[in-house]
Amino acid sequence: MKNRFIPLKNYHMLLMINDIKYQEVLIVPSLNMEVPVAENTNDAVYQFGAGMLVKRKIDSNSNIIIGAHNLGSFSKALFSPLANNKLIDRKVFITDFKLVKEYKIESVHIIFPTQVNLALNSKSNFLTMLTCTNDNKKRILVRATLRKTYKFSKVGSSVKTFLKRKNFIIQAKT
Repeated sequence: MKNRFIPLKNYHMLLMINDIKYQEVLIVPSLNMEVPVAENTNDAVYQFGAGMLVKRKIDSNSNIIIGAHNLGSFSKALFSPLANNKLIDRKVFITDFKLVKEYKIESVHIIFPTQVNLALNSKSNFLTMLTCTNDNKKRILVRATLRKTYKFSKVGSSVKTFLKRKNFIIQAKT
């Protein structure tokens, strides 16, 4: 019998990933972590990246709330590094390749799934990241405070090199 390609029953669903629009990238260089961010959430978004729990533009002064999967203690994908490393004082960047916001992680809280609304109750100029614990019984709520905002053209060469190495297409206007 010849080897031949037999598509999965739901292969057409896999092709719909092109409809997902990831507008931003969240980066934690010290964890070698970079995650594309969509302005919405659904199962398809969470397969390949993160999503905003409340739609926000990064140029606003709002609390930006981003959720993504934790794939377990042996994974470095998506938000898994948030569950498996010390986080306080690490720098976090979010960019749409026009603007960059630089944050510093200030707090980490383990909460129950019923307490996710705590992520919504926050001041402006915060970045809130939300993921599951490794056993998926609780949630990890990571808060970072805005430190700087600047144009992408002013990003240091190390961040640009990091993005290029990770094959992100940089379309910044200078």
